[in-house]
Amino acid sequence: MAMTFPQIPGYTIESLIAKGGMAKVYLAQPDDGGRKLALKVYEPENPDPRVAESFLHEAKMLSELHHINVVRIYEWGSLDNGCLYMAMEYLEGGDLQQRIKRDIGEIQALGMLIELAYVLQYVHNHGLIHCDIKPANILFRRDGSLVLTDFGIAKRCQGPASVKPKISATIAGSPDYCSPEQAQGWPMDERTDIYSAGLVFIKMLTGKNPFRGENMQDTLINQIKMDVPKLNSHFEQFQPLVDKMLAKNPDERFASMQECIDYINHILKVSPMKPRSIFDDIPVLDEEFSVDEDEYISTIFREGA
Repeated sequence: MAMTFPQIPGYTIESLIAKGGMAKVYLAQPDDGGRKLALKVYEPENPDPRVAESFLHEAKMLSELHHINVVRIYEWGSLDNGCLYMAMEYLEGGDLQQRIKRDIGEIQALGMLIELAYVLQYVHNHGLIHCDIKPANILFRRDGSLVLTDFGIAKRCQGPASVKPKISATIAGSPDYCSPEQAQGWPMDERTDIYSAGLVFIKMLTGKNPFRGENMQDTLINQIKMDVPKLNSHFEQFQPLVDKMLAKNPDERFASMQECIDYINHILKVSPMKPRSIFDDIPVLDEEFSVDEDEYISTIFREGA
């Protein structure tokens, strides 16, 4: 039986790419002949105002961000039948979870952490926290450059611990990667993203999430109470970084993503690794990229050349 696709004016949908909790993502061709793109569609049988608000919230957040490592949004809109859509950049390189399954070396993992840290620094500097950093929300372009996606639960943050999430029967974000304060419904700031990024880094290094329990409740308890795991001797140089990123008390973490970046640069300077091998190809930087190009490339890669 042939799949029936929604009718979105201006686009011809070709196939289903992914299906999430509130929306589906399709591969679509603009009718004007432009490049293929990803069309995220919320097509409810029984419209939920909260879901619609979250969908439009994501579209507006993305429209404010112009960074090489943030997914590009081209337009969004609504139809008379309650259907909502946003047209976004089509990312052909898969997601980080797929790459982890194929095994990621420590050099590549550190390189990806650097890219993630820089884009999160940009997001934080724009007064936002992502709140849902996890491998499934980290995608790649064909050239291998990392792209942060899914800003559906991102929050505005104007000061330290200024965001208090609304608590419901479900946890906003992924329990596998949420911070202790997020798990408990406490106020959050940019340090919650630092914690989640630290867990993503461990997953890249080891292929496992040490805090994942048998069920959601166990996982949340582990996020709150379990000590930071000790890495094996092969990764021991990263232990201080992981300890700082995953501190249960936000005040014991890096105060900002810039502090985290500075520490990663310190690792590169004292490490026997060859930093120039972190990226096979360094992506061309957009004009609106927030970090100076010399700082982004030269500072990181000049040591150990």
